[in-house]
Amino acid sequence: MYSWNNLGDHKPYGEFTTSLQDIIENNTTSFTLNKIDSNESVGDDTGFFLDHLKVEHRPSFYDFMHSGWEINSTVALDFTASNGPVQYADSLHYMDPTGRPNQYQSALTNIGSILENYDTDKKIPAFGFGGIPLYSQILVQSKQASHCFHLNGQENPEVNGMQGLVEAYNFSLGNVKLYGPTHFQPCLQAFVNYVSENAQKKLYHIMLIITDGEIHDMDATKDLIVGACHLPISIIIVGVGDEDFEQMIELDGDSKVLKDSKGNTAIRDIVQFVRYKDFEGSSISSLTEEVLREVPEQVTSYFVINEIAL
Repeated sequence: MYSWNNLGDHKPYGEFTTSLQDIIENNTTSFTLNKIDSNESVGDDTGFFLDHLKVEHRPSFYDFMHSGWEINSTVALDFTASNGPVQYADSLHYMDPTGRPNQYQSALTNIGSILENYDTDKKIPAFGFGGIPLYSQILVQSKQASHCFHLNGQENPEVNGMQGLVEAYNFSLGNVKLYGPTHFQPCLQAFVNYVSENAQKKLYHIMLIITDGEIHDMDATKDLIVGACHLPISIIIVGVGDEDFEQMIELDGDSKVLKDSKGNTAIRDIVQFVRYKDFEGSSISSLTEEVLREVPEQVTSYFVINEIAL
């Protein structure tokens, strides 16, 4: 126990030891503080008194997986020019004639296969952003960058599992001109809209974003993420290439709670950032562990904050 002051120099009063079992079974509500080494004196009659106790069951990820809730996955890929022209060998989107996978294909295959195992129906909406589609979903060829286009070029963005994701990506490689800038908000907004429209269903949604670096609509992206924390969503951002990914680290919110442009803080952490390069050559289990490291806590925090019983 400490004597609090607003300068942060909290002086220790004393300490006591107990257990939840002792408090509940023996109805123990008062405790004597033992003096500890400090300049603050503790009198013989100094104590701690428990005024109120409420025990809440916090559901586990295991509870969630056996509760009737299901997981849906969504994917968005970066087609901005900063990835490099697809015909050059140093491009992150390089179309290698030997069939060797580029960084997007490698990340999509490895991480997509992880998420596919948890996706219930294997129907995965897949989007691209930052490129100019050379096809059109409205029969008019686009001449401007789209910040949220269907990866398969079809009216329905859903693809069938991992194989469908790879086929849709390969299709877009040959039918989308890399451009820019990098805007996250449009694809995230489409994702949030879909989640909101299906709010009555027992669905938890995970969005995978694979990108090469800097975001040009950071404020709008933060505003959207902070505003969507009450929804059943998690966002996994995978960084490919050699950038420092400072903005992705900020969105992750591990070292500092994410705030929007008005200073509102996120009520829960829903973003996990993974630098793909750190796991190249590693076992798939290491990558799986990092990709899914925060998801169980994000899932359970949604149920706790929204007081949903499983």
